[in-house]
Amino acid sequence: MENTPCHFEIPADDLEAARDFYTGLFSWTIKEGAEGDGEYLMISPAGQTGALGGGLMKRAEGRQLTIYFTVESVDESARRVEELGGTILAPKVAIPRIGWAVTARDPQGNDIGLFEEDPEAA
Repeated sequence: MENTPCHFEIPADDLEAARDFYTGLFSWTIKEGAEGDGEYLMISPAGQTGALGGGLMKRAEGRQLTIYFTVESVDESARRVEELGGTILAPKVAIPRIGWAVTARDPQGNDIGLFEEDPEAA
């Protein structure tokens, strides 16, 4: 489903403390991401098949909660972001075997993510 939320990312200074907080608050399952480096943890809402999942990651300077939206084309959507007064924060990047992502900032200063599904992304 295009133009709908598909993923969220929560930055944290202390990943273990954030994991404890969200696990305790929402009973989320939070486990190490595919990279296996402990710097990105995957969030799965407990007992909710098909629920919006997310990631918990080390905070980088200026990083805030980011909601990702499914789009038909990240290239076209990134072009439209700039055309409409937004800024591209991170250019198109492959999420291997999943798709493509771009991170942007809207004209009001909110970070958003754009995601294009593509199982052949490398």
